[in-house]
Amino acid sequence: MYSIRNFLNIRKCGTFHSVRLLSSTEVSTALRPFYFLVHPDLFGKYPKEQAENEKSLKTLKNYVDTMANEKKKPNPKDVQFYVKPRTLQQKERNILLSLKIRLVDTRLRETVLTILKAAELPTGYVDAIPEKKVESTDKAKEIFTDPLEEDE
Repeated sequence: MYSIRNFLNIRKCGTFHSVRLLSSTEVSTALRPFYFLVHPDLFGKYPKEQAENEKSLKTLKNYVDTMANEKKKPNPKDVQFYVKPRTLQQKERNILLSLKIRLVDTRLRETVLTILKAAELPTGYVDAIPEKKVESTDKAKEIFTDPLEEDE
């Protein structure tokens, strides 16, 4: 006679995945070069662009804070930044480049990398943050097995 235990083999399945965890300090440090390009104080001569950068920085901050502090998935957002001239030619012509970024990532690290890459800034600081193995145990998964197969 078989007991219920013979018919059901229940086990917990844990999975490991690599995550690069970023603290709020690391996020600030990683985005510092970006802030130096788009900070509203740099655009005093351009009030429209200054206002847009101010609005976009607030949106970006709220997006990052939602992920970091509230541990929620933020809604996708579109932000536009004006970038201070970087080359001599841009400086001589007073050319302000516009950067449009779609914030859709639900992971902090990926969001920071998206921003840095959009501004053509190096990502080495973020890339150097060591990987940590995190175990996430799924709910107990029930795996039904045929006890007759186990006997064979």
